[in-house]
Amino acid sequence: MAQSIDSLHGNYRGKLGNLVMYEMMGKNIVRSRPLGKPPAATGAKKQAQENFRLVMKLMQLTKHFISLGFRDVSEGRTAFNTAFSVNMKRLAEDTDPGELGWLQLSQGLRSGARDLQVVRHQPPGQGFPTLNISWGEPMEGMPYREHDSLMLLALGQSSLNYNYSLQAASRRQKIASLILPPIPAEEKVLLFAAFYDLEAMNKRKDPANISTSQMLEC
Repeated sequence: MAQSIDSLHGNYRGKLGNLVMYEMMGKNIVRSRPLGKPPAATGAKKQAQENFRLVMKLMQLTKHFISLGFRDVSEGRTAFNTAFSVNMKRLAEDTDPGELGWLQLSQGLRSGARDLQVVRHQPPGQGFPTLNISWGEPMEGMPYREHDSLMLLALGQSSLNYNYSLQAASRRQKIASLILPPIPAEEKVLLFAAFYDLEAMNKRKDPANISTSQMLEC
């Protein structure tokens, strides 16, 4: 418990035994320090801590993607905080969280793409390995424009090494490529794709400006 003390010789600051003394708002405050190291979390509390650390790490790694991906659905919060809350909930509800199938990097009402496909490609010689992405027609009943931009992010499932492009192609091109992150050849890669209308985004926030991210494994 904290209490204020009146000093005869000025303000006290620092430690004295199990007490910590400092000044706050013109008063001297004394607080007792906890004795010993707190016990390690177990059970549900430990799982909640692990979930928090994992989602926070992934949000930090993908911050450039989610800053666009959740911009138009964040109300009174940052895109980062909105993405964090959404993914914490999705992780808690997933039956196989280790596969990262719960991870969502954008949220919106814009059309994604049908027949989204990805192939890993290793060019001859010293060329960088890439992901070659193709897609078909827009999803029905959702807004889209042929000049919609496509953003991509590739994530190594175990290493969490990544690479991304916020303007990989336009919707009308139907094909794009992305250099693979530095990962072993046998490591699974997760590809996230989302379409957005940059012109509309520059005018106003609207969930219809961007599609919910689609994920593929390769």
